[in-house]
Amino acid sequence: MGVPIGVIRAGTTSLIVTESGPKRQSMEREVLSGCPLCQARRAVPWATIRDYQKATDETFTIVRCAGCGLIFLNPRPRGSALKQLYGSDYGPYAEDARENFRIFNPAQSVFDRWKDRVKRDVLACALGYASPDRLSRRRRLAARCFRRRVLRVHYRLPRWVPEGRVLEIGCGPGYFLTVLRDLGWQPTGLEWDAEFARRVSRETGIRVLETPESLEAVPDETFDAVVLWHVLEHVPDPVGTMREARRVLKRRGELRMEVPNALSLSATLLKPYSAGIAEPRHFFHFSPRTLALVLRAAGWTDFHIRTIPKGNWWASGLRHRGEVVRGHVPERPWFERRLARSAFRVGSRIAAGFGLGESLLVSATRTG
Repeated sequence: MGVPIGVIRAGTTSLIVTESGPKRQSMEREVLSGCPLCQARRAVPWATIRDYQKATDETFTIVRCAGCGLIFLNPRPRGSALKQLYGSDYGPYAEDARENFRIFNPAQSVFDRWKDRVKRDVLACALGYASPDRLSRRRRLAARCFRRRVLRVHYRLPRWVPEGRVLEIGCGPGYFLTVLRDLGWQPTGLEWDAEFARRVSRETGIRVLETPESLEAVPDETFDAVVLWHVLEHVPDPVGTMREARRVLKRRGELRMEVPNALSLSATLLKPYSAGIAEPRHFFHFSPRTLALVLRAAGWTDFHIRTIPKGNWWASGLRHRGEVVRGHVPERPWFERRLARSAFRVGSRIAAGFGLGESLLVSATRTG
């Protein structure tokens, strides 16, 4: 049976819930009065989750729209609750994740130098990046052989535009911004908290817009590329965000974006415990179909969505399941051992081949 959630007008919410328990005040939340995408009146329960990052021990409800199928958190945190969930210990802010974005090896062994040369050749042949010297026939052949592997790992890079300007929405500490700058781009970041944005700008020397509202002051068709990495699921209005991304992008400019796949094999089997699902900071959980609906509603017509593997998400989900169901996890659980991790990586790649990978990768071009 569907759960009635009423009618919503675009960009509005209906109720703020603040409850006081015997020991602590529960998180401030807002109740959506309808589907944010299609305004349907009814939704069905989809999952009940707990925060796998442990910023709170409260439970949260995820529903699925009976009209368009969009999966979203309802009620969802707001106000002071967001400050609690996005505190200084929030993973993407607190962890040094620059290794996840680095392309070239800092070491100087012969093998590392050879790998870096192959990467540069692949980026030159496949994406148009500059090469420090002329590519011989042998190097072009090597680049062709390793193209698929290199682009599978470094899928975040947009196609090269000389003197190109790129915007990263939700840039976090700015690790990818510095990679883009080192490759010759003129990068700009965007963050939601003004103080954090100013800190990132000071530390990187790169301009970072301080609030989403500041993007509205950016002129139309300013950037040659716009990128978002695990950001769209966090924003309260994904259609509006995608519409703004399209507005500031030049014609024939490129959008590259990644979000968790709510219908991946691991999410389906581990649903309330999967790292991509058990996350109250994620207001939305997209499938390929609903993500396409969001893009079309925002005016995008030329786009491609495919799934990519994230084998380590299996271990994260199983750890969270053990903590919730059993209350503890052994010191060396089976799912974190080398053999299990290898099996998860292989299984995740196979699942991605059938459209069941853990993440959805969007490549889009502004055509009009």
